[in-house]
Amino acid sequence: IMAVAITGATFTVTRYSTMHPDVHFDKERRQDYFTYKPEEGASWRAHRFTMANGKKNPITSSELFDPMFERPENQHIHR
Repeated sequence: IMAVAITGATFTVTRYSTMHPDVHFDKERRQDYFTYKPEEGASWRAHRFTMANGKKNPITSSELFDPMFERPENQHIHR
């Protein structure tokens, strides 16, 4: 159980510290107030949406999620 927990924690910390749109290791990007890049945010959201739709569930099968399925970054997910 500990190995699974450590592996999951390592994956999460690595993903957040290297891929999150709000984390910047580059000094130039840290000093810029407007570092937001739409494609980075879309990529981050698409991964979260992919994980949420890995297995069918009543929440993501709801028609309230129809606009999310229409976004370009989520076109690879089918209901």
